[in-house]
Amino acid sequence: MPVWAPAGILPAKASEAVMARVFSGRLSPLRLTIAVVVGLVLIAVNGLFLIAERIPSSQAERSIAMAPWRGAGFSDQALALLSDPSAEVDVPQVRALAFRALKTGPLDTGGYFAIARALAASGQTAQGNALMDASAAISRRDPNVQMYLTRRAAEQNDLNGVMKHLNIVLRTSRSGREVAFPILCGALTDERSIKIVAADMAANANWVEPFVDQCSGNAATVGNLAQTLIEVPQIARSVQDRVHVNILANLVDQQKFALAGTYYTVVTRLSAGSSRSADRFERFETLPHFDWVPATDGAIYIDRLSKDGGLAVSTETSAIPLMERLLVLPPGRYSLTSSVSAIELPERAALFWTVQCQNRDERLGTLDLRTQGKPTAIGFTVPAQGCPAQQVRLRASGAGQAREITAEIPFIRIAAAQSGRSAGPGGD
Repeated sequence: MPVWAPAGILPAKASEAVMARVFSGRLSPLRLTIAVVVGLVLIAVNGLFLIAERIPSSQAERSIAMAPWRGAGFSDQALALLSDPSAEVDVPQVRALAFRALKTGPLDTGGYFAIARALAASGQTAQGNALMDASAAISRRDPNVQMYLTRRAAEQNDLNGVMKHLNIVLRTSRSGREVAFPILCGALTDERSIKIVAADMAANANWVEPFVDQCSGNAATVGNLAQTLIEVPQIARSVQDRVHVNILANLVDQQKFALAGTYYTVVTRLSAGSSRSADRFERFETLPHFDWVPATDGAIYIDRLSKDGGLAVSTETSAIPLMERLLVLPPGRYSLTSSVSAIELPERAALFWTVQCQNRDERLGTLDLRTQGKPTAIGFTVPAQGCPAQQVRLRASGAGQAREITAEIPFIRIAAAQSGRSAGPGGD
């Protein structure tokens, strides 16, 4: 019985004999050849498998020819037959391909999905549903399976189920988002669905930004998207400005002013109705309509003043408003207060604020800016009908006669008038 001992303990001749046998075994030509052949075969098989995995599912026949031992190729071919809208489903062929997929890959969810679709096409919906549930238990990452379960939940009017399966697709499959995003955007139909989707957005932030970006370009559902984002302000404030621009532009075009104003208030934390204590023009040009938007005429110069706010204005024209912003004020009585300094006016020239209903010419009020340093105010009334939004504009008249109009405007304030007190001098 041989006994193991560390090197140096065996006699020298015995040690040499053992080493010779080991050395000669390693260099056996037959063993070396077998090892090389097996290694090359494994490398080739693995390489073909990896190449076949990268072949698009639309080229299933090529994938099968390259790696016939790979089940996914057969399931891809079966799914291609199922997805062809111009051809009647060949149920026997789909089943045959699906069974070949499962024979070579028992855990291939695509094979189970194909069989379930074939069963459903044959009217065996219950059996197909049972098989699809089994497939989902094997792997939750197959987008086809999850989209099947999504459609089934939608047919059962199970919105929570729809969101459950869509969430899996959105979290596990980037390619699945192309299908899931339009479905999710279209699911925003009522208050209940909006609240459910908003809750899921709050819990699954990884797909939220691309979803909101895509859905914001859909004018038909942009109002529902805005309502959803209002439910989750932290998400609304985290998306990029271009999304807010899309949403606000669409809402204003559709004359959904109240919703647009609420959305603006949520994402900026600044009121789109009665102003803060003093609007010092903190927001400028980023969001259209509700931020201050200067005119693009080259004869107009507007610049921000110090960190405390305010504007420097210079103009040689009176043809267009110098700048403007939109407000959403409920019907009632209001005051408009502003002040001006360092003003230079040519003879018979004027610089003034106007308030008017959106897309209407008549003015609700006009505040002339002449008195330097001391704030002046006017009162105006927003009517109960026909004035869902108001345009506040800075205008000039008489410029260019002798010299330009220049001024500094520290602030403007619009606030609800206190009951029983006059809002200030001026006309409506």
